[in-house]
Amino acid sequence: MTDFFHNSSKTPTGTTLRLGDILIAKGHVSREQLSIGLKEQDQTKERIGDCLVRLGFVTRTAVAEALAEQAGSERVDVREVTIPPEVLNLIPEEDAKQYKVIPLQKRDGVMTLGMVDTFDVMALDELTRKLKLEIDVKSITENDFFYLLDRNYGGF
Repeated sequence: MTDFFHNSSKTPTGTTLRLGDILIAKGHVSREQLSIGLKEQDQTKERIGDCLVRLGFVTRTAVAEALAEQAGSERVDVREVTIPPEVLNLIPEEDAKQYKVIPLQKRDGVMTLGMVDTFDVMALDELTRKLKLEIDVKSITENDFFYLLDRNYGGF
């Protein structure tokens, strides 16, 4: 089986950084851009990553990679993903759309999911309850989600 998971880098101290700090450390945004984004976030109540993308300061991919690092998750190279039908059938298309999640593999009682929002605890709890399996979450971008949804479920 092709290994399509890639480890995210860890922070040097092992502590959890805020998303903006990770984006600055990676050179994706400046402190000034983050400050503008935070002011905008106060007004719009959007997530900071969404604000920074909307303002044109950073790409969705950079935000997804930073979120994966923040969550201690891994990102998925969707070009290398082949999902067996028996795995895909474990999560109905409606649930995949609702939770923005794609089943990637099932091995030894563990379901590996590609998920847009790896911090969505309610979705993870509901999927754990429905699947009756341990869940391992990998980070995917929203674009990657729609690509996998279309390729595997046949559209949206």
